[in-house]
Amino acid sequence: MWYTFMMYKCRICGKEFKTVQALGGHYVTAHNSELQGMRSQKRWLLHREEGVQQIRNMVRMREERRLASLPRLTEEQREIVLGTVLGDGYLSIPPPRAKNARLTVVHALSQYEYLMWKYSKLKNIVKSPPRLERNTKYGAYGDVYRFQTICHPELTEIYKVAYVNGRKTITREFLNMINTPIALAVWFLDDGSISMGKNGYIAISLHTEGYTLKENRELVQ
Repeated sequence: MWYTFMMYKCRICGKEFKTVQALGGHYVTAHNSELQGMRSQKRWLLHREEGVQQIRNMVRMREERRLASLPRLTEEQREIVLGTVLGDGYLSIPPPRAKNARLTVVHALSQYEYLMWKYSKLKNIVKSPPRLERNTKYGAYGDVYRFQTICHPELTEIYKVAYVNGRKTITREFLNMINTPIALAVWFLDDGSISMGKNGYIAISLHTEGYTLKENRELVQ
């Protein structure tokens, strides 16, 4: 009669043993240094993961404290932002890690005083004062003045409504965010014009050529 014995195989070198005790002795005598290295590596990986988690928690807590310390937008500031977004300004979420939006304000040299008025109203959410830049993409106005706000969660709320697939889009939901004439005044100062006709009448225009026909109809309503 033939008997089949269970063999215990060493996972390091592949050698087989008839008893688990023999396999255990083999590990101790032949592979003690390898086992120590494996245990050390496991401990190192565990400590590394714990360290990474601690760093993530510290970054999250720091970001939460930073956001909590940001000034809240006043109603006037919010309306200025809405009017600016309707007009010449734009919101964006800077890559690659930013989670909140910022407002960029750009005006021609002839509108310097107006730009400084906007800056004075938004100053507590702006890090750097307006700077003069060579114009490379803002129409044909020559050099321009420009400033940006900090990234702010309340600006992100407006961005989510005002932008569809990264494009500024006029919707009823966005227009319903406007609560005071301040936003409309800012929009007119950004994109409006006044002209005198031959018969002495005054024409007031808003330049909305950058919006689609559907968006212009939404503005009219």
